[in-house]
Amino acid sequence: MATVYIAKDMSGLADRLAKQNTSAGKQIFPTYMSAMVFAAMVGRSSGNERTAVDSKNRGPEIYDDIFARGQMDSVAFLLALQDAKNGEILRDKNDAEAWKSIEEHAATGFREISNWLLENASDTDGVETILTEMKGQARKIMLESGEDPTIDPITF
Repeated sequence: MATVYIAKDMSGLADRLAKQNTSAGKQIFPTYMSAMVFAAMVGRSSGNERTAVDSKNRGPEIYDDIFARGQMDSVAFLLALQDAKNGEILRDKNDAEAWKSIEEHAATGFREISNWLLENASDTDGVETILTEMKGQARKIMLESGEDPTIDPITF
């Protein structure tokens, strides 16, 4: 069984994202796994290098079966395939290395999300900041694909 870790120095952010903390009394993400998948996608799209989580900086752990039950293990494997650029990464003997991809992309993404929230300190629960960043990414993708990037403003 593989285990991935949220970097200890980002565990406060993971708690903020995955525990009840919004003014409405709800989490932004229902689980650490969901927050980690989102952070991995942010890390992957940021263009920054993957950030290793060494054994001294291991925070909350998530077992691979949690990803499987949440039907998110495919995200981990797709990231691993993209990083390795060949299917050998999916062999059983490379299981730990495959899972390392999502862990490292998430570490990068948590740092990026942390920067977003620092730049928008008045957004106490982070919801508006995260939605605004998601909207910006959607706009960028639409521009790159030649679509009309007109997106209705987000209202809260």
